Amino acid sequence: MLNKIFTWLVFANLCSISLAYAEIRVPTKEVISSKILGEDREIRIQLPTQYDVNTEQKYQVLYLLDGSSNLSHTSGTLDFLVGYAQAPQLIIVAITHKQRSLDLTPTAEPKDELPNGGGEKFLDFIEQELMPHINKTYRTQPFNLIAGHSLGGLLVMHSLATRPHLFQAHFAFSPSLYWDDKIVLKQVKKFLSSRKSFNNFLYMNMGNEGIERGDENGMAMRNGVIELASQLDAFSPEGFRFKADIFEQENHQTTPIIGQFHAYRSLYPNWELPWQSFESGLSKIKAHYAMLTTRYGYQITPFQYQVNDAGYFQLLEKNNVEEAVKLFEFNVENFPQCANCYDSLADGYEKQGKLKEALALLNKALSYSDNSKAELKMITEHKQKINELINISKG
Repeated sequence: MLNKIFTWLVFANLCSISLAYAEIRVPTKEVISSKILGEDREIRIQLPTQYDVNTEQKYQVLYLLDGSSNLSHTSGTLDFLVGYAQAPQLIIVAITHKQRSLDLTPTAEPKDELPNGGGEKFLDFIEQELMPHINKTYRTQPFNLIAGHSLGGLLVMHSLATRPHLFQAHFAFSPSLYWDDKIVLKQVKKFLSSRKSFNNFLYMNMGNEGIERGDENGMAMRNGVIELASQLDAFSPEGFRFKADIFEQENHQTTPIIGQFHAYRSLYPNWELPWQSFESGLSKIKAHYAMLTTRYGYQITPFQYQVNDAGYFQLLEKNNVEEAVKLFEFNVENFPQCANCYDSLADGYEKQGKLKEALALLNKALSYSDNSKAELKMITEHKQKINELINISKG
């Protein structure tokens, strides 16, 4: 059973984290002048909470089709999961459309009355103009996601088969796989069956399309998802992960809402640090994040608050001062401008009797403090305590 101090510490951290990510944020609007599209295109950027504070942190990027209608639920679902360490923070790039039927259909279909067949040009815009702008302007990791619904889901799957290098994760909600005699379904099946290995991820879902009204296009969409899932169950390339859901109780309009949650959970099933790793100490924590680094293909650093809590668990609950100091030192190494990290390490050094070293760390903590009253008060009082202990030791 955890003691009251540690229980309060963990509870306070969880509450502050979940509340912080529940903040309502206004996305930034930008206009990209596209030579490829021959027009200006509006995008909306939803940055992670405290993006401007955590200046050393870089983020995965989610490119969201039909951005004007999908941004709020996509961002809200992510914020909740992030608040409980179930997913990483993402930069969300919500793309608006002037003619969605043109942007989101990869081939021309003369039978369709709406403008169509501009999907390749639209993907050129994303790859050659939008992505370079985002990577230049914001702090990004080399891991990109794309999410789309209906015709947007169709383009997501087309991108997977024809530009497999472009995105490392694909979310296709109720993809319109009936399009142009199921050409995209054929593309994806052929591509995946031809690859021995493919380090990527696909989430796809379907509601009651084809059942509710018995329409031909709806049945083609539904059967396409089932057919592809069946093929992947039998054989999928090494390193390729996928998840397919059929939600009989959902309709075509609601699949992106419920699907976004399941897509995040399927892509990041082990993002949260397990309690056993937390309790065991630094080596197990490093092993967990080494696993994540291997899975997602870039260096993933443990969260500062997790390592800090693990350090105090070792210090206060297990009385393992040596392990606590290792954890606090690891945090300082990863976050060299974190005032709280220096203050925590000073606690560890104090337990070891290294009072002068602890005092030096508290001076560093003051130099990196965000000047909030609570933080300054905490560090100042800690410094005063160490000075008193030093004076007592001098006799």
